[in-house]
Amino acid sequence: MYALRSRPIRDDLYRIVGVLTVASDLGDRKRLEAAQRDKLFLAAIVSSADDAIVSKDLNGIVTSWNKGAERLFGYSADEMIGKSIEILIHRTCPTKRTRSSAAFGAENVSNITRRRGGTEMDGSWMCR
Repeated sequence: MYALRSRPIRDDLYRIVGVLTVASDLGDRKRLEAAQRDKLFLAAIVSSADDAIVSKDLNGIVTSWNKGAERLFGYSADEMIGKSIEILIHRTCPTKRTRSSAAFGAENVSNITRRRGGTEMDGSWMCR
């Protein structure tokens, strides 16, 4: 998508002697605005979800932590972001691939997780 703007070029007697036309590509700006809207929308979903939603980088370092994770595990986002996900994982059971996890290209990992204070609970993680 382009925006065209034209202005007359005038001489000293204000006669039109040419036209200056500038074309601006709006596609990049529109794509950036759409990406920002999508990011805000996703952030609103994650922050308001009752489920624990945690993301980590490839090294296992927690990069996001929502209120559901705070309630479930007992750690605040400030305490977990930047820390290893291993804090939560006590024992890992064999990986199993389910229909829902396969649709996302993920593995469904069952394990025993630890809450703050050391209490254990059965857990399941969808890891991608």
